Order: sequence, then structure tokens, then C-alpha cells
Amino acid sequence: MKKHLKIGFILMLIVCVGSCSGCDKLEDFNFIELTEEDAAGFEAYQDSQEFGILGKGATWKMWKDLHKECMKNKWLSRNRYFGISNTLKLGTITDKKFKEVYNTLDDILSEDEMKYVIDEGAAQPCDYIRKVSFDFDSEFNIEIKGQNQELSIFMDNAKNTNVQINGWQQQNLNTDRLIQIMTSNDAKNDANKKLYATRLMQKNNRLLSTVVKINGFTSVIQSTKKISSDLKLELEKGTIKAPIGNTGIDVSFKYVDSLTIKTETDTDFYVFGRYLKTRKRN
Repeated sequence: MKKHLKIGFILMLIVCVGSCSGCDKLEDFNFIELTEEDAAGFEAYQDSQEFGILGKGATWKMWKDLHKECMKNKWLSRNRYFGISNTLKLGTITDKKFKEVYNTLDDILSEDEMKYVIDEGAAQPCDYIRKVSFDFDSEFNIEIKGQNQELSIFMDNAKNTNVQINGWQQQNLNTDRLIQIMTSNDAKNDANKKLYATRLMQKNNRLLSTVVKINGFTSVIQSTKKISSDLKLELEKGTIKAPIGNTGIDVSFKYVDSLTIKTETDTDFYVFGRYLKTRKRN
């Protein structure tokens, strides 16, 4: 009899322990800053969004200088450099190497819920102009070739480029409100929200919690090649545009004078953001 009781107790213990493997609740976790070691994965890697190798090159330095001068004391520490992107969203969950994208919030939450969990900072102007001396079209991955042959020659002979952010604003994910939504009664019956909450609790995953949204940028390019009357006419019409990589963002080209062209984009995009990781409360 004692032997049977002992076996029964062991089986009950196994069942209890096994059932607790999924007992963690999202309310038992908080979100903390990445360490220097965690952030080391930001340096360079093959981006899963196919934006190419992202590292500390001339373009990174230019955007860092622009952001730091514009943001001043609001500059994000231990941030992630995306390159120009408008596909990464707040609430995106990735692995710790930032290679695999597991979930994005905009596929899970309604428009009203997205507005509830995102704190939209006020738009800020920026007067700082950064002078750059690198190959503008190749560094920005702008497909100028094929748009206009004369424009390509103009760009090949460029000598000075000044770049300016039209405006910026910081967007933050309100993690308290996010937990509130993910632990609601409605979420318990939603498979996508349950999966998202589970991935939030996995210690090696990362949560995109802050982005700096750029409200367009402008560059002024001076060349040693004079603009022909035909190219001038096309530029004044505003018909010449070129895409930036595979981001869905277009740059438009405008005439300034016979040796100067201005490029503009009025599309919002992100260059830097910050991730958090989860930790179970003691």
C-alpha cells in the first residue's frame, strides 16, 4: 500500500511540475534595457529584411551626427542602426541576434489598440546641415541609374552634398498598456495574441520599444557637370524620382541652378531605434 501511495505521489508531482512549465504569466515580467554585451549584436549582420550589411560606415556616421545634433539630450543610448527603413514597426519581436523577426504588432492589434500602446512624441524641427563627401547614390542605395542618363552623369561628377533632416519625432511603446492588452480576457481567446505574449516572455527575444521617426529629409548636391536645358525641364516638372533600395521610399529631384540639384523625400522612415528585453520579476 505504501509503495502504491509513493508511486502515486511521484506521478502527481511529475504532473504538477510538468503543468507549471507554461505557468509563467506576462504580468510577472518587466522590460529592461539591453546591456553593452546585448547591444554588441547591433554592429553588423545580414539583415533579414534584406537591407544588406549594416555596420559603421560613412552613412551610419552621417545619420548618427544628424540625429545627435537634432535630438541633443534625447539621443538614444545603445540604439540599433537600421539603415533607412519604413518596414520596422514598434512592438516587433526579434531573436537576440536581431536576425529573425517573429512578430509585429500591427498584424495583431486593431488600429485603436495600436494608438493606445504607442506614445507619439511631438514633431521637432532640425536646422542642422551635415556636409558629406561620399558617393551619395551608392551609399543611400538610391537607384539613379536608368532614371535619366544626364542625371546619372551629374551625380557621378558631384563634389559637395549637404544633408538635412526635415523633422523628427520619437515614438515609444507603452509596455504597461501592451501588457494590459495582452493579458485581457479578449486576448485569452486570440491565438495570435497568446503567441505574441509567449514570445515576449522568452528571455532571449528582443522587443523594439522606441524608434526615431524622420519626417523626410533634404539634400543639396553640387556637381562639376552643368545641367542641360532638357534635364532642367524634367527637374522643374518634378517627374524624376528614384527608389531607395526596397524600402518603398522615393527620392524626388529638383532644379536649383545650373550646377545644383536638390533631392527630397516627404515619406516617414526610421534609421535608429532601441530594443528592450524581458526579465522575470523576483
